[in-house]
Parts: sequence; C-alpha cells; structure tokens
Amino acid sequence: MAVRSRHIEKKEEKVAQLKERFLSSKGLILVDFQGINVADVTDLRNRVREVGGYMEVVKNTLASRAAEPLECQELMEFFKGPTAVVSTEGDAVALAKVLSEFAKDNDNLNIKAGIIEGSFCTVDDVVKISTLPSKEVLLAKLLGTLQAPTAGFVRVLSGVMSGLVTVLNAIKEQKEKEEA
Repeated sequence: MAVRSRHIEKKEEKVAQLKERFLSSKGLILVDFQGINVADVTDLRNRVREVGGYMEVVKNTLASRAAEPLECQELMEFFKGPTAVVSTEGDAVALAKVLSEFAKDNDNLNIKAGIIEGSFCTVDDVVKISTLPSKEVLLAKLLGTLQAPTAGFVRVLSGVMSGLVTVLNAIKEQKEKEEA
C-alpha cells in the first residue's frame, strides 16, 4: 500500500510542477518527436535551452491534468501519442523559430499546437510566429517609427534656422560692402 501511495505522490508532484511551468510560460508548444534519434533530440534540447526554453517528454494524462488551469480545450486534443512539452518564460518567438527550423531539417519532428502569450496556436500559427522578428527588433522598429516625426520636425526647424542664418549673413556682408 505504501508503494502505491508514493507512486501517486510522485505523479501529483509532477502534475504540480507541470502546472506551475504551464502557467508561468509565455510560450508552450507541444511536439511529436517520434522517430528522432537520441543525438538529434539532444541537439534540439540544447537549441531550446539556448533561447531560454525547456523541453520535457511527459505522459499525456499528467500533462493534460496540469494544463486544465489554462482553460484551453483546443490544446487538450493534442495530448495524444508521443508528446514533448517545450516551454519558455522568455521570448516565445525565439522558441517558435528554433522548433520551426529544426522541423525543417528533421521531418520526424512535428509541431502539434501551442499556447503563445495566452492564445491557442495551431501548427500554422506557430510557423507564422516563427517568421516574426525578435521582440528587441520589433521594439527598435517601433521606437524608430515613434521618433521619425520628431526627427523630421527637428530637421525642418534646423533647415529654417539655417536658411535664416544664411540670409542674415548675406545682409551683413552686403552692408559691409556698402560701408566700405
């Protein structure tokens, strides 16, 4: 009896860990890795880790229990067959890029679905998200867009001031010639 209860405790502990990871993740993507050799899986795990992610193979029943608080019924349908959960608390776009690039090189990796920034994503959505620039690049573009009108206004004003100085300088030179 004690052996069974320890087994159940381990499962409950695992569900609690997964639930915490699922709730804190900005990006959560389910993948089917069946047919990928150990070296390639290790390579994928390393790539995921480089972008601040975590990849774990989980039992579907435990993962589906842990995903219940996400209130995303669409995701529950994908807890079938061999499933690895890839998650990140960082840049979800970078994680999607890593998985999409790896899937292009390795036909055996299939992206099933995911939740990115709280929204359910199909395979196509994950692939589209992977084509986006990184968050830093998007913020830089936004900042450039916001600064453009101000920078243009400053250039116009400096052009007006430069023209005024040129006209005043020409008047000064003309008066000096008249006095001489």
